Amino acid sequence: MKKQFCNSVLLNVLIFTSLAFFLLSCSTNKWMVPSEYIGHWESDKNIITVPYKLNAQQHSQFISDSANININISDDKTVSGFIGRSAINSGKILKSWSFPGLRKTEYHIECYLTGKIFGKDPLEAKEVDIWLTLLNENGKIKADLRSGGSKIPMGLMLLEKMNK
Repeated sequence: MKKQFCNSVLLNVLIFTSLAFFLLSCSTNKWMVPSEYIGHWESDKNIITVPYKLNAQQHSQFISDSANININISDDKTVSGFIGRSAINSGKILKSWSFPGLRKTEYHIECYLTGKIFGKDPLEAKEVDIWLTLLNENGKIKADLRSGGSKIPMGLMLLEKMNK
């Protein structure tokens, strides 16, 4: 009886340890940005809708105007550039976590913007994500601009690499 209990405990410890190592290996950031994504990317002007609240009690409001995306993706996973007139700060590209074939985006960029995207934008700073698809047959990427945290869609753009 005692030996069976010890074997059961040992088996559980082994399973738990294996699972912990597996999860840790999945969470490491050892992937490399593919060379075809590295470089300077731009979009045409498209409609961007900025969600905002003037105070915590207020429901979200929305304001729209047009702007473009102008970004640089580096091999060290940093991203810089502009969305409209807003400068990208602390930008980083991350690999989307999902099973291949089930995900709609391959990579996403998390960043903070400083400045208004366009003149009527009421927010001087905001957190945004840019969801990136795989390159299409023309070497372009569909970019889905989202507000950070709430993931409210802000606009869709097509990015083209400028330094081929």
